[in-house]
Amino acid sequence: MSEPSLYELLVWLMLGMAALTFVALQWVTAPYGRHGRSGWGPSIPSRVAWIVMESPAVLVFLAIYMAGQNRGALVPCVLLSMWMIH
Repeated sequence: MSEPSLYELLVWLMLGMAALTFVALQWVTAPYGRHGRSGWGPSIPSRVAWIVMESPAVLVFLAIYMAGQNRGALVPCVLLSMWMIH
């Protein structure tokens, strides 16, 4: 399977999942944030949830940066520092 075909398949899969989620949420009220309810899955502390939610942004950015050919240059290092500090 070529890369464009795989991309198209994944886009259609995501659109299908979005449509199913939209339909399902017409009948089920999903708890969010502090509006939890029992029987909907495990509850985790908000600080842990925030770290789990934000870690892909940090880790993916760092992985892409480290794979770059100019990772040791001054400007990329400054931009990496700005991203990590923010």
